[in-house]
Amino acid sequence: MMVKKRPPADKNGLSDFCGSLARHWNFRTSFELFRLNRPPASPPQLLALSAWPSFELYAEKMSFISGDGSYLLRVIENKMSGNLEGHLIHSLPQKYQQVFIELEGLAGEYLTDSHGLVNFGKIELDTSQVRVNLCPPVAIFKFKHLWSCPAVKIYPELISTGWEQTVLDLEYFSATPDQVLKVQIGNIPEGREIARVVLVTNQQETLIAVPQKRLCLFELPAGARDGQFNIYE
Repeated sequence: MMVKKRPPADKNGLSDFCGSLARHWNFRTSFELFRLNRPPASPPQLLALSAWPSFELYAEKMSFISGDGSYLLRVIENKMSGNLEGHLIHSLPQKYQQVFIELEGLAGEYLTDSHGLVNFGKIELDTSQVRVNLCPPVAIFKFKHLWSCPAVKIYPELISTGWEQTVLDLEYFSATPDQVLKVQIGNIPEGREIARVVLVTNQQETLIAVPQKRLCLFELPAGARDGQFNIYE
């Protein structure tokens, strides 16, 4: 996953920006998953991907489920690499794609890909104590062939209650050595704060920004024209 975070141009906002990168964000809309106590499933059932080779290389470590039963997170071990990997499952793709996963007690944030998969790496988890929280986006904005206009306004297609009026004002700068996109977030519900903005490009590259004063900047990969923005509270 490619992650770029760009500091603000004004010096007054620099210390706040650096602090936001260093601190662990408590997502307001996150919710806890609960440990599912049952015998481990075989990897083909676990991943629902019968075409995957060498299933004996994977072993399920633990599973978690949401209170309403709609989310299931399975944590597996890749015996070849030693990495722990997660598979987030939901009946709707927008519910498992680009979801932040927090493992309490560990620094860092993890973001699922378009298949609901995430690589936790070589981490030590206390299987009896670990707690898991999820934070899906509160609004999703999709776009196509966006850069034909230097400035454009886009509206959300998938939203949570209260975010219906939110809008993104986009300004594209192609004259600089890097392709830079400025994103200004408008009509945020009163008393709410945006924790992260995620841009997923048509090349499936993922860029994460920490908004400052409802503004964030992205350095775009070459050829990025279609994709979507997700915002998180």
